[in-house]
Amino acid sequence: MLKKIFIFFSIFLVFTTLFSAPINRKILVLTGTNLNNLQNEEVHAKLATILNYYGYFIEHVSTDLNVIPENLDEYAGFIFWNYNMETKDPLKLINFMCKFKNKKNIIIGTIPFKDLKQNSYFTQVNEILKKNFGFSFTNIWSKDIELLKTEYDKNLFNFEKKISFLTNKTFSQVITHNKDFEVVYKETLQDKVSDSVFFAPWGFYGTTEKIFYNSKITGSNKWIINPFKMVEKVYNNNYPIPEFSTKNGKRIASIHIDGDGILSKSFNQKYTIENGLEFLRNHKIKTGVSFIAAELDKDGPIFKNPKYKDLDPDLFNENAKKIFSLPFVEPASHTYTHPFNWRKGMVAYSINSNAQMVDYTDKVKAYQEPDMQVNLKYEIDDSINYLQKLIPNKRIKTIYWTGDCYPSLRDLKYIDNKGFYSFNGGDSRFDIEFDSYSYTTPIGLYSKIATQIYSSNSNENTYTDDWSGDYWRYKHSITTFENTGFPKRIKPISVYFHFYSFAQKGSYNALEEIYQYLKGKNYEFLFPSEYIKIAKNFHTIKINEVSKNKFIISNIEDLREFKIIGKHQIISNDILNTHYNSKLDLTFITIKDNIKTATIEII
Repeated sequence: MLKKIFIFFSIFLVFTTLFSAPINRKILVLTGTNLNNLQNEEVHAKLATILNYYGYFIEHVSTDLNVIPENLDEYAGFIFWNYNMETKDPLKLINFMCKFKNKKNIIIGTIPFKDLKQNSYFTQVNEILKKNFGFSFTNIWSKDIELLKTEYDKNLFNFEKKISFLTNKTFSQVITHNKDFEVVYKETLQDKVSDSVFFAPWGFYGTTEKIFYNSKITGSNKWIINPFKMVEKVYNNNYPIPEFSTKNGKRIASIHIDGDGILSKSFNQKYTIENGLEFLRNHKIKTGVSFIAAELDKDGPIFKNPKYKDLDPDLFNENAKKIFSLPFVEPASHTYTHPFNWRKGMVAYSINSNAQMVDYTDKVKAYQEPDMQVNLKYEIDDSINYLQKLIPNKRIKTIYWTGDCYPSLRDLKYIDNKGFYSFNGGDSRFDIEFDSYSYTTPIGLYSKIATQIYSSNSNENTYTDDWSGDYWRYKHSITTFENTGFPKRIKPISVYFHFYSFAQKGSYNALEEIYQYLKGKNYEFLFPSEYIKIAKNFHTIKINEVSKNKFIISNIEDLREFKIIGKHQIISNDILNTHYNSKLDLTFITIKDNIKTATIEII
């Protein structure tokens, strides 16, 4: 009987999934940026965090369109953010965009009209735009704007930067050809009118300088439009949104320490690893701790160097063992030698006799591998094998990226194939120096091949000008924790630092202040590997709407928290609990353990 019920339920589940509407959460970003250098790409760097908040994530494709996705049905739409871009084939690009005209898209800036040989396709591109998207550009452009008049939706603009002469520097004409479009920013210069920002059934368009203020001063970029409201008006947000910043209704917090600096003496004449052990014992909070294997291995390149002949490797190994054995510590590897540049194969030490000495920076020398690729067996496998001997009863399965923290797809896939976890990179800031959501980075850098998960906040290096002074300033990370938690909870807490923070009195005190802050909050502390698994599952969860406000969620693994915007009642046999957070105006839903598929109805 039970078997029949199970079969019936399985058939019912398959039937309802097949005949329901999927919530497509992936958005295709058309970019002119080199696909091997996406960390600073406009959408990834400035907007992707906002998209993550609403459950969406991005995938990149080059505007050359040499390689395009096979199945466009799996995308919610595209985003194109353009700064005077030229492309190989403008007609090919605009015709590809037209394939998304019945989806939801965001276009910021102009559409490229010129190819790389400066041939203009202005008329043809405009005709295609007008026919498929209902708007077009003209050749009218002016920087003489003393007589410029503007009308705009004050509830939508003046978000981080107020509209002024600093933001309005030029006039370019955009014409809409559909009276049903919602124009939210209109400009008039003499007798010329521009519908510079508008919403349409296919999404959103805005001229670049009306949307975002790019400053030449570091840390001064600002959103002019409210990006949350922009995304809300374009993309569906009335569904159970996968929530990677919350668990059991509480904000997630994680702590991890990169192994750099354990060979250094501290302000109190102890080695930093000794101070670290004492500090961790005192605070007893879940923490991921990594070491660089070469800084422990007495047969490795460091201790063979006469420069370090006075160091006792046994002292460092004994302290590493003690740290790894603490019940609230998750052991990890910070590689074997600490590579500097993963995509160019620049490493601190090399076992290849053909490696060349090169400049990593003006001050730092590195070895470059002959094939310009990091020796992954040496850096990953050998480091884990060495560190595992220090703590046989805890499996080491996490790698914290080193140096530029920008591994290649080859590196990421290697980690996945080994069954390991990895993260680092991103460097989110949102404080008095970087006072904008545009400096908060997303959950990671997604690719169908392999995805890099970022740590949620920047480390002490960015606060201390690459560890050159003002060592106390890492305490300002608390401001980032606050700003990324309210009024929108866009990221988890991530306390991320190196062992050299135990070297200076100022940095040590900063850590004390941060830990006291953490203890005063009701956070859900996770080990790094636990958060990484949640972040990965964010990209793989599937959601189908089977009827109005009724959803089937599948592929549930480690991410078990979902949110609904606003206060709602939830009908489901698959949830452990619900919690309405009035401060955030979110209803959090926790799925029962061991359930892979859940049905939820929102009332």
